[in-house]
Amino acid sequence: VVVVLTYMAFIVPSVNIKPTLDGKLVELFVGEGAMVKSGDKLYSLEVVKKKWVNNTLEEKAAVETFTAKANGTVLKVTAKPGDKVKKGKETMIVLDHKKGTLP
Repeated sequence: VVVVLTYMAFIVPSVNIKPTLDGKLVELFVGEGAMVKSGDKLYSLEVVKKKWVNNTLEEKAAVETFTAKANGTVLKVTAKPGDKVKKGKETMIVLDHKKGTLP
């Protein structure tokens, strides 16, 4: 475990950030070259929330905002507002994370 964590913290050069939900990209809060800190907003997605209520499936659109999990510099932004994205499929942002931190 220690070897894997050390590898991730010091050897992995960059992190590809992919959407964690299906949806439509509403807004990007970062651009190429931007410095980000853990907790900074990266992007917002319009997603459909589904919920069973009284044996009926209700769907409601909601906007979810996603934040950085590590400090670093944005190397590349491949998505633009209005793009439809699939969970875990397309890389939206490439982040060069700060060495010594876990991506």
